[in-house]
Amino acid sequence: MANNSMELDLKNHLFHLGISDDLMDHYPIIKMSLTALTNILRNRHLQKNFIPHFTPIEEYRYDFPNDEPQSILSQINQVFTETNLPTIIFQEDSQLGAVNDCSAYGLYNGRKSLADEDIIYVNKQILESSTLSGSLDYLEKYAAIVLFSMLHEIGHWAFFKFACRLNKEKVTPCGILMEESGDAIEHLIFGFRIQHYGATHPKFHIDDIVTKTSSMRQYRIVPNKYLHNLFEAETYTGIINSASLKITNESLMSSPVLDEELMKFQNKRVFDPVDELKLCPTRASFQKETEKKECFSRVIKYFEK
Repeated sequence: MANNSMELDLKNHLFHLGISDDLMDHYPIIKMSLTALTNILRNRHLQKNFIPHFTPIEEYRYDFPNDEPQSILSQINQVFTETNLPTIIFQEDSQLGAVNDCSAYGLYNGRKSLADEDIIYVNKQILESSTLSGSLDYLEKYAAIVLFSMLHEIGHWAFFKFACRLNKEKVTPCGILMEESGDAIEHLIFGFRIQHYGATHPKFHIDDIVTKTSSMRQYRIVPNKYLHNLFEAETYTGIINSASLKITNESLMSSPVLDEELMKFQNKRVFDPVDELKLCPTRASFQKETEKKECFSRVIKYFEK
């Protein structure tokens, strides 16, 4: 069953993004995730997290801008509508892997294919696995994966279309965009990058939603209460700034640590989705590695504010 508390007055404003009502009725997590997505993308405070993705790349200064350019905020508000956002297609896992074998949750392929310029793909196997239980905690874990995946791919789409102006020669810089514009929007909105822990096979039997801590040395289990709040109507009436949905450092650091050694004996693992294609290393890239690490360190400090 779906979470009734997410039934906001959005019937005429809920983003569908090309997804049919029949599909939404069959998989409750779609409506859960689309309702949260609509609330996030239409909120003027939360829209500010996309400023780096819409800033022309030649004007990008690595850190979040001290001022908030009104012209960019107006553009974001105009773009984040049913008419202008990309279409979402739920694609078979094997077909996503054929395009990019690192795409666990979703894919934006607009850089490689003109036909995919305004399409984002989400793994259909997530939907199918979500039907194995009707408990709310279970559904919310799957809905969180879909929600984060949609926002992640919208991050790629927005950066390529508006910051790069569809210039395929432009690559994602470090700084606030982290050299991975999808990961960056997850961190900016939620304060962490989503992953899941579960059986190696089948791929999407989710035990827990997890994330790596800033030290990058251990996984923490994201509290169910935090995930639940993402799908609560009241959450979105209390948004006061761009960081209102971020998990608190206290909440994350007090959550259980996932024992990686124990996982190895249960045929389970943490899935690590990476969907932004990496360039082949060159001598110049090795020279830049130190700069990249220093840049990443500054970004982590920003996200922990």
